[in-house]
Amino acid sequence: MVNTNINIRINSDLKNQFEAFCEDNGLSMSTAVNMFVKKTVRDYKIPFDIGYEKPNAETIAAIKEVQEMKKHLEEAKTYSSAREMIEDVLGDV
Repeated sequence: MVNTNINIRINSDLKNQFEAFCEDNGLSMSTAVNMFVKKTVRDYKIPFDIGYEKPNAETIAAIKEVQEMKKHLEEAKTYSSAREMIEDVLGDV
């Protein structure tokens, strides 16, 4: 079987990171790409998930709440121990 070349564009930092990964695993970048292509062709699908789980409304609200809290860290109450925090939260129970 005759080999052929392909050219792709990739961010230089990402290329360097991928090259280091391949070297750490005893692979050339060419071998790693060939592994990807062979698996894709054999299974007739991309060999990893592409996408992300969309957060629900409750998670989005929690993220926004944390982002707001981070803006006011200097105003946040702090505790020197877990016991101190529990006593403050529960009061005289």
